[in-house]
Amino acid sequence: MNKESIFITGSLGSFGRVLTEELMKNYEFVNLLVRTKADSQPVDRVKTVFGDVAMHKIRVFQGDLREEDLGLSRTDYQYLTEETTHILHAAASTRFDLTISEARDSNVKTVENILAFAENCKQLKKLGFVSTAFVAGKRKGVIHENELEHNDGFLNTYEESKYEAEKIIQSKKGKLPVVIFRPSLVATTFKGDDSNPINAVVLGLKLIRKGLLPILPGKDTDRLDIITAANAATKISELFFKDRNSHDVYHIVSSLESPTVRDLINIALKTSNQKIQVKFCGDVVSFNEEVEKITKLNPDLAMVYQKVNSFMPELAFPKIFDDHNVLDELGKDPNSLKNLKESIATAIT
Repeated sequence: MNKESIFITGSLGSFGRVLTEELMKNYEFVNLLVRTKADSQPVDRVKTVFGDVAMHKIRVFQGDLREEDLGLSRTDYQYLTEETTHILHAAASTRFDLTISEARDSNVKTVENILAFAENCKQLKKLGFVSTAFVAGKRKGVIHENELEHNDGFLNTYEESKYEAEKIIQSKKGKLPVVIFRPSLVATTFKGDDSNPINAVVLGLKLIRKGLLPILPGKDTDRLDIITAANAATKISELFFKDRNSHDVYHIVSSLESPTVRDLINIALKTSNQKIQVKFCGDVVSFNEEVEKITKLNPDLAMVYQKVNSFMPELAFPKIFDDHNVLDELGKDPNSLKNLKESIATAIT
């Protein structure tokens, strides 16, 4: 059990909570930065997520990543900068429909503030940043872990703001002990409440299962990289726990084990009582033309397509995320695809 001091942001998010639980297996205790909400206190929210039993391993610090000194009290800031040896910055807004200004406020400014905090940590050994594999934006084909900068554009402000944030993080290489983790689409279980909101993967498959997305971009034979929250958390935790990493960027992905779009649709339709037909339209232009036609015939679908417009076009930009760095350090998980399919089936039913 590691007795060093780890400071975690984003621990109450739908993936962050899974990641924090995994990290608690390797660390004697964890320090969590949690915002106050009008209707609840940080400690109460942490207890709701992790339970009373886990509280002996958790220290809760009230703060706000968007504020100077992370919104911490002077006493807490001094304590954390003196004691912290490891930082894992997992907090982010994963909404795809924010304005670019709002997305930068949540995903870029917070990175700048975490870096300022990290530079004041006197015993810092590792700064982990949970980015996203989709900093690749509209790129297609094989995406390597050592690649970041491109001019292909982005499908939404989430991708764009995380790209900008990662550029800032990468600029600190050599000055800070930075390690970057890029998960692909993380499949988390939807519990039907605000504490664990539905994610893009589950939402899309639920809508397909109901026959509300009869037109899709891309091809059904293309792969869509999805990873379970449990698998992603395990990989990040194992890599983060190492005394020394061989690389500084890791794709936390399924890579060549990714299911095809048709595989995912078949999982979604397996328990459906309807006979659902889905048409694939290739590029985004053709997709938009077909959507315009079908929504004129069925106006009720217009709202559905508007809801998925910030992420569904991703199917028109198929990618294979190379994960050689992860395989180099952790090897291959033989059960990843089986677990993924089971997890998706559970999430959408």
